[in-house]
Amino acid sequence: MRLQANPVRCALFLLLVMGLCGCLPSGHSPLDEEKEPHFLAGKSRVNTLDYQGAIECFEKALEANPRSALAHFEAGLLYEKHKMDHAAAIYHFERFLELRPGSGYAEVVRQHILACKQELAKTVSLGPVTQSLQREFEQLTQQNKVLQEEVAMWRAKARTQGTAEPIRTEAASTRNTAAPLPLYPLRRSVPRHHSRTRATLPAGPEQPPGKYIS
Repeated sequence: MRLQANPVRCALFLLLVMGLCGCLPSGHSPLDEEKEPHFLAGKSRVNTLDYQGAIECFEKALEANPRSALAHFEAGLLYEKHKMDHAAAIYHFERFLELRPGSGYAEVVRQHILACKQELAKTVSLGPVTQSLQREFEQLTQQNKVLQEEVAMWRAKARTQGTAEPIRTEAASTRNTAAPLPLYPLRRSVPRHHSRTRATLPAGPEQPPGKYIS
């Protein structure tokens, strides 16, 4: 009879032992979370600027008590500010809001989540970059470099020609002014019909005789 009546008591006893061992979610208050040894060690590591060690301590505090909202909050801050792991920071901040939806820090935590999401959006690519696209991009970059070098070369050549041209022009003008003038005027060809007209004109009247001086 004693063995038949004991199973219920044994089950209750096992549940009590499991709860004391931390196997079941415990209703720790924020004050209890702050007294947790790993949480205290994490705060001490933060004061000494050992941020990686602090993260490890807060993770251990969460292993001991997964419902420690304060440990999630501290871990989220460290992941955001010092590890630059914004995805992990968002996870811990969201867990804090699930555990403490009415907390006075809820709005501040939401702002941290928004900032982390914005940082993640900056790292998201518009599309997958395949090897062929990467090769095409490298080829275009090389072609652009060659074209820029050619343009620079042609510009330098144009500047050189621009400075040399006035010298050649001045030399040519000097040669033109220094050339000797012709000794006699050039004869212009007279059309044949002019000579014929002059030959067929009638003789004019004779001039009156002049006075002779003795």
